[in-house]
Amino acid sequence: MNSAFKSLDSGRLWSLWDMLKFLAREFIRANEDVATIKGLLLNGKEDDTLVIDKGTRGTIDSLFTSIENLNLPLTKLSVQRMKDVLVEESVRWGVLKPRIEDIQSRMADEIGGVLFLVAEPTTAHFYDKTMDYFGSDIEKMFPSAIEDLDESGKALALGRNTACCFHLGRALEIAVAMAGTKLGASIIDNCGKGLAWGVIAQNMKLKIDAMTSDKPLQVRWYRVHSFLEAFNRAWRAPTAHPKQTYTREESQDVMNTARALMNELASLV
Repeated sequence: MNSAFKSLDSGRLWSLWDMLKFLAREFIRANEDVATIKGLLLNGKEDDTLVIDKGTRGTIDSLFTSIENLNLPLTKLSVQRMKDVLVEESVRWGVLKPRIEDIQSRMADEIGGVLFLVAEPTTAHFYDKTMDYFGSDIEKMFPSAIEDLDESGKALALGRNTACCFHLGRALEIAVAMAGTKLGASIIDNCGKGLAWGVIAQNMKLKIDAMTSDKPLQVRWYRVHSFLEAFNRAWRAPTAHPKQTYTREESQDVMNTARALMNELASLV
């Protein structure tokens, strides 16, 4: 594994967004450590002696780890040279100052090859809190849709609005298939291929019409059916068109609608 990601947990898949978030965290930590070390140099003189305490050594070790995780080899060498200088308990100000300046210079050069993304403040919480928004009922009833729901939130947070709608549509396909199965409606054709969303909705309608013995339940299923048809016509079918795009506000509307629909379905399936 590339050393830039050696601290990432093994045994799970990491999306590009997760890795970029990891890099951003390490970059911030590295800058904080550099600032802390630079604080030692304020108002110093060439021949002043600085005592390097345990806390400062810990900060330098933290900086080394962050630079290693960011995969900045030249900066890593520079930090290692500073660590070598600090084998003694004290060091002259004039020796330490050029070391930290060299670290800053190298890091500025190398960091140009690392990409950082900034999420909109109003949607940033969707980056890693999407399932909090959808709720435990949806998570429990539609486990196979979690990945797409989670990715829809990441896409929304990073301004990839049409991608957000695509992921929501995929998640709802799973929910629609479960709803059709619950009603005993056909969801596949004679060849075992999944039917189109609109066809499944039509098949569900026939089953719902037959629920004459349980009017309250029938009304709830009619509501779900209306949701499905409206979502399909307003959001899902247009999204599949190659020229259809969505604004942030529209993608948030789609997410709100998807949550309402899946919550209703969760209580029925």
